[in-house]
Amino acid sequence: MSSRGRRVAGKLLQRFGASRVPFDADAAVPDAAMTAGSEPDPKPSASTIALREDLDALQGSGKGKLVALIGLVVVALAGAAWAFWPGGGIGTPDSPGKVLVVTESASPEPFLQAKGFEADAQTFENLEAKAHAEVEGLDDVEGVAAIVTFADQFGFGYVVFDRPQQFDFKGLELESVPTFTDDDRYAVVSVGDLARPAKMTTGKRILDALFEQDELKALVPPNEPTDVDAIELRDKLREAIDALSSGPTRKIAPRRL
Repeated sequence: MSSRGRRVAGKLLQRFGASRVPFDADAAVPDAAMTAGSEPDPKPSASTIALREDLDALQGSGKGKLVALIGLVVVALAGAAWAFWPGGGIGTPDSPGKVLVVTESASPEPFLQAKGFEADAQTFENLEAKAHAEVEGLDDVEGVAAIVTFADQFGFGYVVFDRPQQFDFKGLELESVPTFTDDDRYAVVSVGDLARPAKMTTGKRILDALFEQDELKALVPPNEPTDVDAIELRDKLREAIDALSSGPTRKIAPRRL
């Protein structure tokens, strides 16, 4: 009970504690509608007014505690649901404007950086080795899963796989795995904070595959982001968004490995 509730309860005990007659709230606080034949009190006594205020205070205190308890339960349930929902990030918060590219022959890194993304591109073997060297707990994790975990640890929102037909994605908990066609040059997997659950999108162009992801797709007209972070990201990726409707992206320069 709150301190105010204790004070009010004390006052009630002081007022009625000396009497052994059971306390009747209805009798102590007359209703506006009186029983037939009785004469209404034209002016409540000071003690009656004080008692009504005390009862209201106790009632309000109880409601406050109930509301607070309900609020705590709601927060706890929401936190538990979020914690056990598939996916979730580790390490640095994952940004939809930060992209890791797995490629064996060509580097889209300069192209993506020119369009506003933070980007890094390396070979599959290099990234798998870096994952085991720099992320703890990956002794039994290999391949694509290790690379995605590495990306999550260092804040990449997406991992792009160049020519995804050559990779095994069975180690990932994906929303669904599409059937790749010859036109699917790129596959994009959402990572960590953006993966509840992880989603894979594909495309012939790297920007097409990226902007099929929900967080990036929401930036493309006619969509109008309202969140401050989303507006800032849209402005940062303005050139990438404009390039979506400008035809084929320019040829990617070969990567020197």
